[in-house]
Amino acid sequence: MSEKINLFFESMAERLTNENDLSDITYALCKTDDDFRKFFLEYCFESPVDTDNLIREYADEGSRPDFYFIGRDNNEYLIEVKIYDRNQLLDQYNKQFPNANYAYISNYILNDGDLCDADRKALPLWKLKTWLEFYEKLSESGIREKELVAGYLSYLREVIHVREFERMDISKISCLPIFIGNIEKVANDKGFSTYSGAKAINECYYGRFFQKENFYFW
Repeated sequence: MSEKINLFFESMAERLTNENDLSDITYALCKTDDDFRKFFLEYCFESPVDTDNLIREYADEGSRPDFYFIGRDNNEYLIEVKIYDRNQLLDQYNKQFPNANYAYISNYILNDGDLCDADRKALPLWKLKTWLEFYEKLSESGIREKELVAGYLSYLREVIHVREFERMDISKISCLPIFIGNIEKVANDKGFSTYSGAKAINECYYGRFFQKENFYFW
């Protein structure tokens, strides 16, 4: 990957960090690179899927899925994108698009306890995916060497906060942030969100607070 391509995507990751930004950039790459589009759609739906009419933010009577398309197999598909937002609309989409295939890709594990009763009943119809797993699979794929795909990976790594575990050497004070970062990754993977409503760091201690439903820990 050229330095300019890398710098371009890294610069976007500094500013374009929310769900809409991630969806827009993923959409743009889907429209630009056929191999990437096929890879992304196949990952989301766990089968070979492709389309000539991928639509970003398809609006229909109050519903607006992040991605919507009619596949080349003439079936209907939609994808809901999340990073940390937990406002699920599963039941609403099921009612609005009763014949669609559904995929939900997020930066967290979606648990039954996170859902209202209606969404819990709708959940079995959805393919549940994570951005981290997509990042890992794309990183191992044959298209990762393409410049735009490599740049997208560098962008995605920053936006979804991919952390690689590192061996900790307690003789080096610089390892403490690495240790906390690894704990944060494990907690997020288990469905906990970082909680900033209480001070977790002062001159005597260093850490993070986490929250899941009504349970908190430091």
